[in-house]
Amino acid sequence: MARTDQEIHSQHFIALVTSFYDSAMQQMGKLINPLTGQIEKNLKGAKATIDVLRMLKAKTEGNLKKDEQDLIANCLTNLQMNYVDEIKREGQESEKAEEKGKEETEKSKEDKS
Repeated sequence: MARTDQEIHSQHFIALVTSFYDSAMQQMGKLINPLTGQIEKNLKGAKATIDVLRMLKAKTEGNLKKDEQDLIANCLTNLQMNYVDEIKREGQESEKAEEKGKEETEKSKEDKS
């Protein structure tokens, strides 16, 4: 039985959204990059990928089937929550590094005294 253009387009849409989702998760360091086998973090890239998915959702509004709408909405929600978590984590790591630097500076001043 031959698939209709609409079915093919739906499959392509799902593959596209899933691809963007996987890319953003890799950029947040949540998935291993299959090309390098490494965890890589690029939060600016993740934000850009999330923004593209937000644009895609806005531009396709009213033209998607329910399962397609649900997929893109769920992907965006999950990505946005993970992104906020990573931003918070990065801020905490930065604060810890700053505190450690201050402690080391204080200790070095004491050692010189």
